[in-house]
Amino acid sequence: YVPAQEPSFTLQVGNGDCRTGELDNVVMQRCTNSTVYFLREAKFVQIVNCTNCTFVLGPVSGVLNVDSCHSVRIIAAVRCIHIDSCTDSCLNLATKQEPIISGICRGLTLAPFNTFYPNLKAQLVRTGLSLFS
Repeated sequence: YVPAQEPSFTLQVGNGDCRTGELDNVVMQRCTNSTVYFLREAKFVQIVNCTNCTFVLGPVSGVLNVDSCHSVRIIAAVRCIHIDSCTDSCLNLATKQEPIISGICRGLTLAPFNTFYPNLKAQLVRTGLSLFS
């Protein structure tokens, strides 16, 4: 139970593919002062209105959309990323395309992907984002 007057973190997860385990759409909103490990494959991920958070994501085979965030760190392997109106944030990425940056963004650091966990290699192969030979 979260009282209505307090900010809340929202996680919405859409339907998935039962054969691959990949989720269609994941939305993370209004997260503050948190660390989120979401190590599942997804087609689309949205991170919206978050502050002072770290997100470690499983592979995103479509688009990772980061909107109106401040002081976040995102670690992800993605096909494409769109960053809109974000400030003072660090994104450790492996991406197939150049990032799309729009709106008023300042203080962004784009850095190399820097994580590993036991199922990562298999997930990257399944999503077509393999980083390994």
